Amino acid sequence: MAEQVVIPGSLGEASSLLTARPVGLVPFQIRGQVLALQGAEAGIDAAVPVVADYFVGAVLDLPSADVPVTVRMLDDWGVDMEAVVVEAARNRAQVEASVDAFEEALVISGVSFAAASLRDPGAVSRFREGATPVIVVPDAGTVVLGFAEDPGSLVSAARAVERVLAQSSHTVSVTALVRSESGWVPFEWPEAVSAEVSRLGKRWDSVQYGAARTVVQESYAAAGSDVFVAELVLAADATGEYVTYASVTEGAVSVVPRAQFLVLNAADGRIGQVPFGRVLDAGVLAPAPGTVPDYFSVTRFPAELLGS
Repeated sequence: MAEQVVIPGSLGEASSLLTARPVGLVPFQIRGQVLALQGAEAGIDAAVPVVADYFVGAVLDLPSADVPVTVRMLDDWGVDMEAVVVEAARNRAQVEASVDAFEEALVISGVSFAAASLRDPGAVSRFREGATPVIVVPDAGTVVLGFAEDPGSLVSAARAVERVLAQSSHTVSVTALVRSESGWVPFEWPEAVSAEVSRLGKRWDSVQYGAARTVVQESYAAAGSDVFVAELVLAADATGEYVTYASVTEGAVSVVPRAQFLVLNAADGRIGQVPFGRVLDAGVLAPAPGTVPDYFSVTRFPAELLGS
């Protein structure tokens, strides 16, 4: 018999159990879709915005499970989420984080530290005096740190983020942030890091579309629609570079992810790999409403793009 989860009745009772944690917009939206499909909207996590697509939420460290603080809990406690996050940060202020080198970047592990870093850039400034920190929080318990003046550290940081994503079950974001006078602001990766950032973006797409595909498929089924939701496939080409693709079969009602390429499978046996942009320009893709990440309905099979 499963152990019953008992939620504290007030913020005061919950205080010593709280841990702040990073939350990313896209994973947050996907979780919201899952809960909505289950009719459990009241269980949607609460979080406060920080910068770009980063938020900070909190969990209750209960004996049987880590339980996210939800909107319903806030209502029951009569507080806002900012008060919960402040209390959670105070509760774990002395928790140590572990630091590991990854090539020329640093990987700092610890859920509390990751949340604190998003809210206070000073948390990472001590790692290299006089340097401008650039961070990514790809996972709820990981901060990857490079430095704006050090291109080598940025290349290593992008590689480290991609590695974390490949192993994570609690992804957050791949948006890079740089410290400014006013706090964190989005960072534009330099050209020297473009190859690593391209690989990172494709890995991110693979992870997020992979997380969303089942709930998107179930949403169509719940609405009584017989629709095939195409998988975004991450593969390597002959040079070892990442490519993403999805398949479209003539005669099947389909929605597709925004992949680099769509593999078109015609009823007469013709097959062709066509850049997503060409299919979009052919006017046969329409945004599928309410999907995260973005999916597109295939309104007709673009046989003309396959040639004769």
